[in-house]
This record gives sequence, C-alpha cells and structure tokens, in this order.
Amino acid sequence: MQIGETLVIDIDFGDSFGQTFNSFVTLYNSSQISVGSNDDSAATIGGSGSSGSLDSYLSYTATSSETFYIFVE
Repeated sequence: MQIGETLVIDIDFGDSFGQTFNSFVTLYNSSQISVGSNDDSAATIGGSGSSGSLDSYLSYTATSSETFYIFVE
C-alpha cells in the first residue's frame, strides 16, 4: 500500500447458512507489528453482506508505503 491509501477488510455472512464463524481480523505491517484489529462489528457497518454482529470489519489508512498482511481467524 502507498501512504494515504485506505484498505477495508469486511468479513460477511459469519453466522449464516446454518454455520457460525466468529471472525477476528488483524492487520500487520511489514515489520509484523499489528496496526489494527477487529473482532465483532455492527451489521450496519460495511457493505450489505453482514448478517450479524459476529462479522469483522476493519478500515485502515496507510501512514507509510509498505506491504501489509491480513490475518483472519
């Protein structure tokens, strides 16, 4: 990512289709330092795919130009 670019991570449908997936999202920079994380977010945040509060949502604006890594568990 370049300085000023915004990355949006939006996990949807975690509690749909008879399955439950309580996602947790962490964003790491190139030095493997966590720069953001989210466990549960409101269904109204993000796009229209969230069906419950178990879905994770994270928005991050880069403060430096480097590689970032997304970890979803």
